[in-house]
Amino acid sequence: MLISEASKFRRLSTSASLIIWPLLMAGAALAQPKLGQTAAEVYQAANAEPSRLTQSIFIGLPGLLLWIIGVVGMVHLVRQRGVVLAHIGGLLALFGVLGHMITVSLYLVLLGIPNNSDSAALILAVDRISHHVFPVAMP
Repeated sequence: MLISEASKFRRLSTSASLIIWPLLMAGAALAQPKLGQTAAEVYQAANAEPSRLTQSIFIGLPGLLLWIIGVVGMVHLVRQRGVVLAHIGGLLALFGVLGHMITVSLYLVLLGIPNNSDSAALILAVDRISHHVFPVAMP
């Protein structure tokens, strides 16, 4: 059998995750519409192309989960050499995952914004949300 031992399974799942997650994240980045810099531009882009935003979310979320599997697997594989450095690097990589998950959460909020409502109030809401989300996700 190919996966008869736990160590083989760990190595195979880690290596597969480390190969697949960058491809999924690149696909999510290509599917994502250009959102712009201001809240008005983000609001207009999310309303203009909600299908591309949805595609970006559904391509990127599995990539984030595979990123976690890859990071945890890498830290586990180097448990006998450079333990402290591996754990620090793994923690920093998981902070990167957290930042991407916060960004995906903002995209989900953008998808829930109604198209036919008061756009000025919604632009203010997007501005307020982005001022709270982006400093945490992308310091």
